[in-house]
Amino acid sequence: MAGGWSRTVAAGATCVAAIIVPEHWAGAQDAGGLQVTGSVRFGAEYDDNSNLSATNEDSQFLLYSDVSLGLVSETPTSRFAINVGGRIQYEDLDTGFEENGFVNPNGSLSYSLEGADSRLELSASIREADVLDELFLDTDGDLLNDAVISSVGTIQTTRYGVELEFGQTAPIGGALSYSRRERDYSNTVSPDLFDTETDTVRATINFRPRQTLTFRTFVEQTHYEADDVEQTDRTTTSFGIGTTYEIDPILTFDGEVSFREVDETTILGRTETDGVGLSFTLTREMPNGSIALFGDRNVTTDTTRTQLGVRREMELPRGSLGYSLAVSDSDTGDLVLLGTIDYLHETPNGEFTVALNQTAVANDDDEEVLRTSFDLGYSHELTPVSNIGVSFGLDRTDDIGNGAVTEGTSARLSVVYSQQLTEDWDWQLGYEGRRNSPETGADATSNRIFATIGRSFSIRP
Repeated sequence: MAGGWSRTVAAGATCVAAIIVPEHWAGAQDAGGLQVTGSVRFGAEYDDNSNLSATNEDSQFLLYSDVSLGLVSETPTSRFAINVGGRIQYEDLDTGFEENGFVNPNGSLSYSLEGADSRLELSASIREADVLDELFLDTDGDLLNDAVISSVGTIQTTRYGVELEFGQTAPIGGALSYSRRERDYSNTVSPDLFDTETDTVRATINFRPRQTLTFRTFVEQTHYEADDVEQTDRTTTSFGIGTTYEIDPILTFDGEVSFREVDETTILGRTETDGVGLSFTLTREMPNGSIALFGDRNVTTDTTRTQLGVRREMELPRGSLGYSLAVSDSDTGDLVLLGTIDYLHETPNGEFTVALNQTAVANDDDEEVLRTSFDLGYSHELTPVSNIGVSFGLDRTDDIGNGAVTEGTSARLSVVYSQQLTEDWDWQLGYEGRRNSPETGADATSNRIFATIGRSFSIRP
């Protein structure tokens, strides 16, 4: 599968480059906007429990080379970019279920065009990766269906979309957009990992009676389909009005009111839900940042959750600080207090970061979940060409609804030493520890050591 996928990506990239790039070649050269980028990184690592299992630990020795190649063409009004990459690896596992050769293929393509009062954006991407790597990186922010899951397997994520804005500064303007996201799992055993497809289309019309005031009306529809146990098929339709009003130079209000209908079909039957949703933000600029009052009301098939809070952002002499506090309540779930912190402190030879984030959301199964993440990071420059970085992360999932969500905690710790060898080459030596602690079941831990050497390049023909 990986070999066929890689040949498809390579062939597609070649065709797209051959068809599209020449049209912009002359303009790009005149503007100095043609650039070829690439990178290669060789690595070796050992993990004493690569599948993060509490009962069937499987040690892994891995040799690999990560490669990527990209092309960017820019003119004063357009930008085209394409990038392909993947990993060539040799893997040795205790169980013998190695995956050698070309793995983790990925590719992305984007195109943007600016008009006199309009903008067009096209994008597409595909990425294949190990399930555990994606869960701990949590690149989508909403990847976990329940708690942190200990599972083997592969996930392939595909995205593409198009957006057109017109009349950006005219009295009447608008926007049209469409996006699609697909998640496909293979060789997994967890029932919480299932294939999904999500399509979203939205149309917006803007009315600007004056420069400081904008009214908008919109309609949006999202279709979600999942290959889960219930065979969920859900269509969510929203339509409403909104406004953005600059009350004075330092005070801005933005708000929307909408009517939402949710039509869900499973093997258990059909459920129809509707209600009024809203969101608003009142922001006041301050000498060293801003303060905002915000709130929203969200309708799902199971409940309606309302949130109200305040957020503060400020610049500090050696960094920045942002924090918020909110109260969230629902018809069927718990009343919860939510907080966020985003702190950066720059030192003479590095920086220190603290991040706390809590969200009360409905997951893909429309179950109410409280997600908490806490991260600490510190980097220190040892010499002009070397540094060391330490990071710690903690993630927690709690059920705040009907009790159907599997609760759990995960933690990770990493220490990485980096050194610049030449202008282009660098090497790294590091350790990463992971721990998965579900509320029901045994804990699982893993320890990984790794060393890499690599370089990146950028060429302007």
